[in-house]
Amino acid sequence: MGEEGKTPAKRRYFFDCEFVDKDEQDFQLEVISIAVVSEDDQEFYAINEDFDPESCDHEWLQENVIPKLPDRSDDKWMSIEEIRQAILDMIEPAETIEFWARNGSQDHFILCKIFNGMGRLRDILKEEKGVDKVVFRDTHELRRIFGESAVPPLAEEDKHDALVDAQAPSQI
Repeated sequence: MGEEGKTPAKRRYFFDCEFVDKDEQDFQLEVISIAVVSEDDQEFYAINEDFDPESCDHEWLQENVIPKLPDRSDDKWMSIEEIRQAILDMIEPAETIEFWARNGSQDHFILCKIFNGMGRLRDILKEEKGVDKVVFRDTHELRRIFGESAVPPLAEEDKHDALVDAQAPSQI
């Protein structure tokens, strides 16, 4: 709660998703991983336990994403239901929640998919957190507001790690 027990006007969450395009004609994306970082530095990172790296034949993912995933025995591997609940548990009440992602159109889609659709995401946040408005923003807006160096480019070895990608803009 903010001043005098009031709900803050706005809270910001920076996130990133890694995913595989299962069927390009039907736009069926499968979540690989998601990371969410709050503006007060809380962090959440998980890998979808239904994702099978062994059966993924996407060369780019095999080279750039899969090597960065923790071992299957790591507790970061969770069901979509567990991921949804953990994200919900992380979100604090506010009038408006802003979800920020780098080049985020597909990431926003994935986040909504985790919550069974945009309408359901908004309903759940309203019911459980008192959120009146959900806004999706792209971190490129930060570059326009604060200058080109506001969101520094990631080192090549850090790219496509959902947690690192979500942490970078949260430091502004």
